[in-house]
Amino acid sequence: MLFSTNYRGALPGVETFVSNAASIYLSGNGRMIFGILLPISYLLIISTLIFLSMLVSRHALTLVCAVSQICVVLMEYHDISNSNISFIAIGILGMAVGELPSRQISSWAARSWMLVGLYGGHLIVIHTFGETYPLQIMGMCLGVLLLYGLGTRVSQLYPLGNTLVMLGKYSLFAYVAQIALLQLLQAGLGAVHIHHLLRSALSFISIFTLTICAVWGTHRICSKSATGYRVYRLVFT
Repeated sequence: MLFSTNYRGALPGVETFVSNAASIYLSGNGRMIFGILLPISYLLIISTLIFLSMLVSRHALTLVCAVSQICVVLMEYHDISNSNISFIAIGILGMAVGELPSRQISSWAARSWMLVGLYGGHLIVIHTFGETYPLQIMGMCLGVLLLYGLGTRVSQLYPLGNTLVMLGKYSLFAYVAQIALLQLLQAGLGAVHIHHLLRSALSFISIFTLTICAVWGTHRICSKSATGYRVYRLVFT
């Protein structure tokens, strides 16, 4: 699932795996399908070490976050590309932001028009000066705040709000399930000759519906079965 197939649709062999291992697992510049999963796995390991270090010093996360951001900026300045480190740094930044009080984040997200203006200005700056890592971080934070504010308003609407809350509770499972569903859908629609626009529309509707169904089914199992809940917690937390 992680590697691109060759022109015959077959997965690469051991020799290809070994020759591309460094570019995939170290620099992150190798060709992969859903390559974001690799830095996520690294981040899960690193986050455990960070939380353990926070038992010694409560400023450990802040220090690691600052160091990681400075490293990525310096790497970009010296034209050193490593997508794995960049994604890990972004993940650590997300951990640091997650330590902020939810009341403070909600107050920022409530200023919708200001966020829209800042995001518009951010797009103009990117168009003028190019897309650098600090600008990517700025755009990511503004985008997340806009979505957070939108989600806060939509969450008050029934049943759409309950569905969004449910998807948020099982976000990691939904992501993994979506990958599996995409693979199955690609195999199923690969032999069907239809217009590419119709194929895209069918793919979106199918994945959207099936992902919600998978999350709903998992939610039902976890809420009705203590064993099912423990298994879910063991795998996804």
